[in-house]
Amino acid sequence: MIEQIRVLTEREKVREKISVWLESSKNHIHVIKELMGNSNDLIISGIGDKINFELKEDNRTFIFEDNCTGIPVEGKASNGIDNYIAIFETLFAGSKYDQVAATVGTNGVFLCVLTMSSKYVKYTIGRPNGKVYQIEYVEGIRQYDLKEIGSTDKTFTRIECMLDDKVYDNPIFNYEDIKEIAKYQAAISIATISTKYQNEENIYHYNNGIEGYLQDIIEDKPIVDIIRIKKDLKHYVDKKERDDEINIDFAFTFSNTNNKITHIELLNGSLLDLHGTPFDGITVGLKNAINRKIRELNLYNKNEKQIINEDILISLNHALDLKSLLTEYTNQSKRSSLSEHYKIVLQKEIEEFMNIYFIENEIEAKKICNQILINKRAREKSSKMMENVKKKLSEEITVFNKIPNLIECKSKNKEENILCICEGKSALGSLISARGDNHALLPLRGKVRNCKKSTLEQILNDQIICDIIRAMGCGISIKSKSNKEFLSFDKDKMRYGKIYIIVDQDVDGVGSILPLLLTMFDTLVPELIEDGYIYLCETPKYEVLCEDKYYYATNNEELEEIESQLKDKKYKVFYVKGLAELNADTMAMCLRPGYKNITQIRVDDIIKAREALELHMGTNVKDRKDYIMDNFDKVGGHYEN
Repeated sequence: MIEQIRVLTEREKVREKISVWLESSKNHIHVIKELMGNSNDLIISGIGDKINFELKEDNRTFIFEDNCTGIPVEGKASNGIDNYIAIFETLFAGSKYDQVAATVGTNGVFLCVLTMSSKYVKYTIGRPNGKVYQIEYVEGIRQYDLKEIGSTDKTFTRIECMLDDKVYDNPIFNYEDIKEIAKYQAAISIATISTKYQNEENIYHYNNGIEGYLQDIIEDKPIVDIIRIKKDLKHYVDKKERDDEINIDFAFTFSNTNNKITHIELLNGSLLDLHGTPFDGITVGLKNAINRKIRELNLYNKNEKQIINEDILISLNHALDLKSLLTEYTNQSKRSSLSEHYKIVLQKEIEEFMNIYFIENEIEAKKICNQILINKRAREKSSKMMENVKKKLSEEITVFNKIPNLIECKSKNKEENILCICEGKSALGSLISARGDNHALLPLRGKVRNCKKSTLEQILNDQIICDIIRAMGCGISIKSKSNKEFLSFDKDKMRYGKIYIIVDQDVDGVGSILPLLLTMFDTLVPELIEDGYIYLCETPKYEVLCEDKYYYATNNEELEEIESQLKDKKYKVFYVKGLAELNADTMAMCLRPGYKNITQIRVDDIIKAREALELHMGTNVKDRKDYIMDNFDKVGGHYEN
């Protein structure tokens, strides 16, 4: 039997295989990067000077406009078809294949991808011949042939567009992302770029180019003034068998904190947020030059190891504008480059520049070298601490090596066993009496550290967190440079099938301890939340006594329901101040399989936990005060009907 081979049309190639062109169906922001980058190519070459971008209130529709030459829609392509059909409806059709200048676009696919992947797109173009052209597409289908709609003495391209949610996964734009793109595009040319959304309008223009951009985005005060390297050069590329013409514009400085370090590399206007060889060249070049200067100044202690890349990066703020005639990206999304000659060129130029800079700037040289040594020694100290913690967390739990206060299960079936993390030792009395053979108890000795506002070192110095991690046995999956030598997450090593969180039903328990625990799990072991291991076991907040019988409510809604059932009877309502007030029978009810108030924690609950942390522990005093005033009458006592 002969199988029929299906050949995709250009439209199908884009709409059915968008990840080939943009890496992912979620990468719709790349459309904006390409639009601004392509216009900026022309501005850098001396054509035009303005880019305007407006995001509409639906966060999907946008209008893009520049004052460059306009898309060359009139005339014929090399294969004889109309230019506009080649540009908008044909992959690998463009004007930059024989380029003589560095550009962001080299493959001739973007405008076709944009056209075919849009729910609706309309191009209005003013050309040097004085004519204004227009064409529209709906879901990649041309609505009419290119038409002339007027005349003009200006040149421009105007694109009104909405991406298609049949092609993209939720193509909603974040205005903050658009502003960031506009900022770095304005930094590498003379362009004035404006962005608009609702009532907000922003205008970006940097007279001092990449240096002004770096000054604008770094948050910490640098220890030395911004250093700038500018160089034009040629470098022979073996596999291309020709010279690459390279322009380097590199601005950088160093900070003595690592609150928010900035590492920006732009290759022909594309942001290399996944880095690659340009980043490697910067790092190695600076490391070699600084290491040489440290030795020259005799700043190393006897037998001290030399600095490594990480010691540089923890203080380095940099922005690189790299232009290359023989541009190479890892793929069409243009988020990294692995072209080895970029590393070679940058490493060499930076080393040579810094060797001279250090000779001419002795005070700055000592400041930089001392800061990098501080980073190195702190890293080594932290590494030693991490090794000790790793050893401790990896130790088997035995009768001779117990976790303080952990009361283990009697059952050996780890799939059925449940770790109950409870608030304080005072709760143990009723829990011990109430638990089954498959319940392990771990009372907290104080509050857990806020993991979202802590370094990995601070987190792992927290004894409560270490006890929980060690009890679980599965390690952690936090993403960190330090974690490469730490205890990696392994779900198969989990010692329990479920984890119950049991806290007091008060402001401190529900409003502080619970969010802190959820934040800890989200930070260190998010897989346990995603896979449904974590549960909240809500204990009664109210006890209702009526005719020698107790009824229990975990929240106000349940209390109102009980009161409505008992409205014709005499009863008393007691507020349960904490777990310690619950008797063994009540606690046994809470731990029993099928108890209605055992809730599996989902990702949405983590968002609520962050909001609760901000309310109870954040900087907004007014919201916290309002909450207390609304709830102060619910913190104890009882009342009668």
